[in-house]
This record gives sequence, structure tokens and C-alpha cells, in this order.
Amino acid sequence: MIPAEIRERYQLTPGTQVEFVNEGDAIRLVVRRRVAPSDPAAGYGMIKVRPTRGHKAPRRLSLFVDLHRRGLEFAMRCTGHAAVAASGS
Repeated sequence: MIPAEIRERYQLTPGTQVEFVNEGDAIRLVVRRRVAPSDPAAGYGMIKVRPTRGHKAPRRLSLFVDLHRRGLEFAMRCTGHAAVAASGS
């Protein structure tokens, strides 16, 4: 983990690509590609989805999470793997 003071000073945001260079008795960290911080709320409304047939109520994230969980459980049954406890991801 890179300390917060170093991350802030060198603008190392999540997703920034770095390289560790071995210099004998020291290691140098080189920034290869910076990634600007993003605000997920800024993308709200960018993707428009047509309502599915017969589905009048607004869609909720919980519906997609439940579908994802059920899909994982189905895949585990089909492949013969033991069921995995829902982790929320």
C-alpha cells in the first residue's frame, strides 16, 4: 500500500499505472499512466434503457444484484461447484 501522503503529493489515484524499477539496493516507482479521478454520479442518465415488455415500475439496483446472485448460483450448480455465499458483488 502506498501511504496517503505520497499518493496525494504525486496524484496517484486509483487506476494509475506504475512501474517498479530495481536500482540495486533501492526501488524507484515510475508513473506510467495517470487516471483522472471520476465521479460516478456524473454519468447518471447517460445510458437510456427501454423498459422491458410488461415492466412498468422503475428498475432498482437490487433487482440486478438479485439476478446476478441467482445467475452465479445457477452457474455453480451447472458446473458442479459448491455454492458460494453471496458477497454482495
